[in-house]
Amino acid sequence: MMKAVKKPIPVQVEFASASAEIRTEEGPVQCVSGDALMTGAAGERWPIERSRFEATYEPVAPTRMGENGAYLKRIETVDAQQTATEVEIDLGPGQGTLCAKPGDWIITSNDGHRWVVASDIFQKTYDIKS
Repeated sequence: MMKAVKKPIPVQVEFASASAEIRTEEGPVQCVSGDALMTGAAGERWPIERSRFEATYEPVAPTRMGENGAYLKRIETVDAQQTATEVEIDLGPGQGTLCAKPGDWIITSNDGHRWVVASDIFQKTYDIKS
């Protein structure tokens, strides 16, 4: 297991106006009205529950918190593990399951949230800490 930090690369965010299913690269994930719908540097999309989003992202001016626009992830050191096999991550009741392919990275935050980042996106958007 390694430690990693997200690079300060802005992501585009819009807030869901209704519950929906978002097709991520790792599988379908549910969102509810108010959740942040993220679009990353490679065009990848994923939802984040609103309170978690507000705790871990900050707006890039002129965007204000809660408005659609550009946001940066706050600095947070996470655990990162590259998987050699296919791994499924259950996000919890009714939220969906992510499927990590061999070579993908499984990220675990300090509060236990887990997500999957494709290897090419990980290389562009995370720094490994020594």
